[in-house]
Amino acid sequence: MRTPTTTYLMLGIGITLLVAAAAASLGPSGPRGTPGQVPPARLVVAPQTTTTRTPSAPLPSAATLPAATGSDTVELNAALGHGAVLDGSAEPNYARFHIKARSVESKGRMPVSIAVALDRSGSMSGEKLNQAKAAVSRLIDNLDPSDRFALVIYDDNAEVLYPTSPLTEGHRAAMRRVVASVEAGGATNLSAGLERAATQARQGAVGSEAVARVLLVSDGLANRGLTGPSQLADLARRHRTGNVTVSTIGVGADFDHRVMSDLAENGAGQYHYLDEPEKLAAVFAEELRQAVATVARDVSLFVKLAPGVRLAEVYGFAHRVAADGIVSVPIPDLHSQAGWQVIMKLEGGSARGATKPLAEARLVYTDLVRDRANQVAAAEPLVATVTSSPEQVREQENATVMVEVVRMEGALAAQRASEMLEQGRNQDAARVLAQAQQATDQANKRYNSGVLSLFSGNLRSLFAASANTLAGSQGSAHLAKRQHRMLRSFGNTSSAPSP
Repeated sequence: MRTPTTTYLMLGIGITLLVAAAAASLGPSGPRGTPGQVPPARLVVAPQTTTTRTPSAPLPSAATLPAATGSDTVELNAALGHGAVLDGSAEPNYARFHIKARSVESKGRMPVSIAVALDRSGSMSGEKLNQAKAAVSRLIDNLDPSDRFALVIYDDNAEVLYPTSPLTEGHRAAMRRVVASVEAGGATNLSAGLERAATQARQGAVGSEAVARVLLVSDGLANRGLTGPSQLADLARRHRTGNVTVSTIGVGADFDHRVMSDLAENGAGQYHYLDEPEKLAAVFAEELRQAVATVARDVSLFVKLAPGVRLAEVYGFAHRVAADGIVSVPIPDLHSQAGWQVIMKLEGGSARGATKPLAEARLVYTDLVRDRANQVAAAEPLVATVTSSPEQVREQENATVMVEVVRMEGALAAQRASEMLEQGRNQDAARVLAQAQQATDQANKRYNSGVLSLFSGNLRSLFAASANTLAGSQGSAHLAKRQHRMLRSFGNTSSAPSP
């Protein structure tokens, strides 16, 4: 769950779309896998170029985390939700890791290698495919001659329609012709499309500074090749280890939200939900804008927990816990002054003695400004003061961290409600949303936060739309799909903001 994540669908937009979906009278969508014509013969283009790139940094050992390096392009700060805890307390604490690219003098526009993996299954026929083709053509127009572009289409199988090539005028014109030739086909072999697109993006990343990115577009369910969510997530994770970022764009109401969001999380990219295909061009433009301004890539957060402390939750990001207990979290590429926050819920161990150590963290990344791999940023160790004074506990509560915790718990509630709606448990979903609304309102009174005020208002709109549309029997099956997808998108958008 991301989060996630985002650059994800903005919170206000998500709620606006949700209210519109709840009010609209929508008919059922077309069936998956509608047969289509076989595309015409493909243009023969330039051969592929293979480039060797340094893989992402290995996981640090349990004995010690790596020391900070001299690079200061990215900073890492850490804070606890409760800086002081009561003697003997076993209550959970929360750690916030704030990752931000500093305002640095860039070396200029970074070269990018973009591969679009385009779903051309039968359900994409008509307006969705036409808008997708128009968006790809516009992306081609916006790329620089130093960039590289590849197009992969997939239905029952995947095909490299245009191998990775520089954006010369000859290639640019040929790319447009090939894009225009795409027609709808059969089923959805998403894994094959991702595999081939990631290979093309990696091969096109010429030079140590190049940024490799896959933009995967789909409107449906993976029903050929690898279809399990964990299998697909592992595939994205493997390509991310090879320095390829995977962003996903789900179009319409029938795609598998979990798969698309998990792909983006594990591929350290961004997940976008679009109810209307004409918004694809704007998403492509934003992805390109961020890619060319990248100052750090291959970014990973490593957190070593203190003895007796265990990880209960990582809000909004995919993560892995190694056998030695070190938590690793892939972070999307960073452009100048951009940032992410990772919040973890930590449990275990009673507070004894003068202090309670909880965790320490490092951020490993490739610095594109200085062209240095395996750079390390370090945060101060997270240690809580142990006290017998409830007043001191209240005084050392970090409102900024706790506000984000409340917001992310609300996002998780929205996702749980979405899952309940998928199971037909509409009343349970309404109850979960109501409880989340009540908890958010109480926290807002305590912290008097503008962030929570906005979140609470959006959650209230979400709850009202869900209750009015789905608690009874008046909602159509298609509208129910739209509703639970809005809930899931709301949860993803809210759980991993870019500060």
